[in-house]
Amino acid sequence: GILFYIPHWIWKTIQGDTFKSAIQDLKIGHYLKDEIRSMKSRRRRDQQYVLVSEYILGYMRKHRQCRYWFFKFVLCESLNLVVVISTLFFTDHFLGGEFLTYGSKVFDYMYMDPEERMNPMSYVFPRMAKCTFRLWGPSGSIMVRDVMCLIATNIINEKIYVFLWVWLVFLTTVTSLWLVWRVLILVLPALRSYILWSYAINSKEADRTSIMNHCTISEWFFIIHLGKDMENEMFCEFIEYLAKKIIENGSTDTFNLPDTYRMEDLKKNHV
Repeated sequence: GILFYIPHWIWKTIQGDTFKSAIQDLKIGHYLKDEIRSMKSRRRRDQQYVLVSEYILGYMRKHRQCRYWFFKFVLCESLNLVVVISTLFFTDHFLGGEFLTYGSKVFDYMYMDPEERMNPMSYVFPRMAKCTFRLWGPSGSIMVRDVMCLIATNIINEKIYVFLWVWLVFLTTVTSLWLVWRVLILVLPALRSYILWSYAINSKEADRTSIMNHCTISEWFFIIHLGKDMENEMFCEFIEYLAKKIIENGSTDTFNLPDTYRMEDLKKNHV
């Protein structure tokens, strides 16, 4: 359990309070919903989206570690795969090299001819074993008796390890496929564009293209996480104004923001 928690702990340590301060503490999605959508004036509404866009761009400019978030996130997911595979081989070593094929043999056993099959569960976890008892005899000497003993706990163990095998194989498969998905995101800009579109379906293609052309993959990763915290309608408008600010500044590299700029400034500007 501790090994499986390590990648999560590393990711929390790497990101620190960055996502928390940008999404939770600032409550961008909640603010946009309660403040911007309540504005009757389109001009004032537009002004607030511009300010929010400026804040996000400035936030990414100020926190340079944003540029490596995606790669650090993938690294932590890779550690998940390492932990799962390590658990498989450690358990296999613990069971004398029988665990890696244990589950497949059990499922094969279920469909074999009754006269030919041998129960792999009984082989790995024998239910009967030889027990040696030493007793005091009538003359005071020690008597040794061999008897067959029922190992009741192995009846439970054989089923627990079948479930454990299925679960670890499932985790290995899912984690591997998820890493393949991350690699595809890394090497296919069109896929990243599609994911951005899925969060901002009603946004303009030109705006999404501007963001894709000027943002790094980690900044794209940051924007996607913002999209998860916003409603689709608000995120589409946010994308529009974010694209405008990026075009005005040329890229996220040239955009700067005073250190004193905070989300509270947005609330002051619309009053």
